[in-house]
Amino acid sequence: MYRSKRYLAWLEECDVVFANKTVPRINYPFAIEIALGRPSKRKMDIDNRIKAVLDMLQRVGVIEDDCHAWNLNVYWQQGLDGCQVTLHKAAV
Repeated sequence: MYRSKRYLAWLEECDVVFANKTVPRINYPFAIEIALGRPSKRKMDIDNRIKAVLDMLQRVGVIEDDCHAWNLNVYWQQGLDGCQVTLHKAAV
């Protein structure tokens, strides 16, 4: 997978944001909702954003492994800058 300079900069920014935060350690099946802001008016595939968000959550230690994702809801949200993530324990 090619990682652009912009993507690497975003990962570093996430590292800084989460560096001094106490985060949950989710190691069980979870449901995730991801609201995404559109960065431009050009055509974009929403599914290309999912992996980046899940990988970032794993990188900063919020989730142990994205294989625990049981349910996924992703949508574009007007007026949102970046993304908003909500996690819940999955009802399995």
